[in-house]
Amino acid sequence: MGGKHEDMSASGQTAAVEGERSLAEWTRIWREVAPDILALHPMGPATEVAATAETRSVSTLWRSPETHRLLEILAFMPPDFTDQRISLVAAIRQNICEHDVTVEHAALDRVMQAMELVPRELFVHPDVSELAYLPTSMDIGCDQTISNPHIVAAMTLAADLPDDANVLDVGTGSGYQAAILSLLAASVTTIEILPAMADRARDRLRTCGYGNIEVRSGDGFSGAPDRAPFDAIIVAAAAAYAPGPLLEQLAPRGRLIMPIGPSAESDRLTVMTKMPSGGFETRSLGPVKFVPLTGAGQR
Repeated sequence: MGGKHEDMSASGQTAAVEGERSLAEWTRIWREVAPDILALHPMGPATEVAATAETRSVSTLWRSPETHRLLEILAFMPPDFTDQRISLVAAIRQNICEHDVTVEHAALDRVMQAMELVPRELFVHPDVSELAYLPTSMDIGCDQTISNPHIVAAMTLAADLPDDANVLDVGTGSGYQAAILSLLAASVTTIEILPAMADRARDRLRTCGYGNIEVRSGDGFSGAPDRAPFDAIIVAAAAAYAPGPLLEQLAPRGRLIMPIGPSAESDRLTVMTKMPSGGFETRSLGPVKFVPLTGAGQR
């Protein structure tokens, strides 16, 4: 793996995964809250419902009031998803600011603006597209998931991308993370180990107009040496250690962001920054839950 690993973790800096709930739990909550909201305010805008007792009853679910508003908007189900997307991004922004007082707001603004432009409903299974803006991970088939949008935001923010960034995304899935990265970087290479999923993601990204993304089918453990060096590498699967080939493909000051731990119960979202000396500074953003890395990096 090369280089020393220095613990750079700091209190208060976390991926802020508090309140993580399964899709089934969020669906149940939504279905319980929606009838009461509609019965009380069948024609009123969601903002008028924010102070109702029914809304306050879910205040322990996730501490952001914007998430409560998101539940209200879901009850009204606008067909174009725009309000849902804006409210989810607002909830993510508030949660990040609450958990990381050191966050650079200019960098946060760039990431949030990108997330407002990417239609998550097109990157989840069509059967659950109406639930695309619930703050949770979702199954996309083949035992793979689209990550919790808050975790996507945390990983993207941790990459700290310059405008001309060259980025590697390992674990394409449906292509959602790659789409967000494409709005922040000059070029994105994304690798998916399942050929059928890679093909679907390639078609989806091309159809959506993300022209600076190259989708590859293969084992992401080996990276893409012909496209290196990378300013950032994001890995959407957990492993016991950071793959050596990926660390080698980082540019000086480049960052690897991935969940690392000896077991699923101990995974932590980890940021490894490559120093000019060749060593690495390492910090933790907190506990996370990810599908395991497959292929050569499988633990």
